[in-house]
Amino acid sequence: MYSKITQLRQRGARRPSREINDDAGVLGAVTLHCSGIHLCMQLSAWGVNNGAGLLLPTLWDARCVSWHNGLMVWHGYQMARVDGKQGDPVYFQEWRVEVLGMQPDQAEIRSIFYARNSG
Repeated sequence: MYSKITQLRQRGARRPSREINDDAGVLGAVTLHCSGIHLCMQLSAWGVNNGAGLLLPTLWDARCVSWHNGLMVWHGYQMARVDGKQGDPVYFQEWRVEVLGMQPDQAEIRSIFYARNSG
């Protein structure tokens, strides 16, 4: 699903409301999958399916705690970096997920395509 993600925490601490409201969020394709016994949520650049286009660190042990009017709040654990390695710090994280549609609109698709192929 094409969605906008806003992270509600930074290194485990809740961000101030004003900072959350001013955050434009990150746009991309949300996927949910199992890795062993863990339910994982990822946000990738739209159209990139190989895992190389992750925009945020994976949300491990993801669970939906709220769903209202197209907005969801998910809780889970997240490494400090997208390319996290064993031993990196892990923090409690909340994602506010706004589902925008199954894919970006046509104008956005064109801009994504041209941005990837220009240079």
